[in-house]
Amino acid sequence: MDVSNPVRTSRTGQTDAAHTGAVSVADVSDRQLIRGAWIFGCLALIGTIADLVSKQVIFSWRGLPGQRDVWWLIDGILGIETAVNPGAVFGIGAGKGLVFAAFSVVAAAGILTWLFWFQAARSRWLSVALGLITGGILGNLYDRLGFWWQPQWPEEWKSGVRDWILFRIEGVPLLNPWPNFNIADSLLVVGACMLLIQSLILDGRQAPTAPSLTPRGADGQG
Repeated sequence: MDVSNPVRTSRTGQTDAAHTGAVSVADVSDRQLIRGAWIFGCLALIGTIADLVSKQVIFSWRGLPGQRDVWWLIDGILGIETAVNPGAVFGIGAGKGLVFAAFSVVAAAGILTWLFWFQAARSRWLSVALGLITGGILGNLYDRLGFWWQPQWPEEWKSGVRDWILFRIEGVPLLNPWPNFNIADSLLVVGACMLLIQSLILDGRQAPTAPSLTPRGADGQG
């Protein structure tokens, strides 16, 4: 009687199980990347469109900066007022719009590399955060490149960003008023806060080791 055949069958079964387990984990990883890519792409696209459409609508309705008074949503606190920011945050770096535009392109390239080369897209949280940030980058990049500007307008506006949200709390430093902002700025802030939470809180709760590619029992142990 040939007693070697059952051994060969058992070893083959273990090898097949290990291979099936590895393929299964790879399939899960691929699905996570595809899901993350969709989340990222949809949020980036929706965020960009929302920002650009809102700027166009508000500036068509309220006119250029200084043409109309504030239209209050919450009297004295939250309103709509058009403004053009030729610099970065708080107007720092006025006149350096093309520099900020170049930085935005580099940042967008870095995000894509992080998502797909380093596979951050496997994380739903990071996909959302980076999608929001990219939507904000693209919305303001459009303005930085001067696509909205017209020749009869001041030259310093050519690489400026259109803002329209006014927020103020009387008597509170820095909030009386807070510099005008837009939807793109809001997306950038929310996305940055999500990255901070990821770094300070969520990373510490994640398992320190990657999942094994070998299913339980494939190594001959129960």
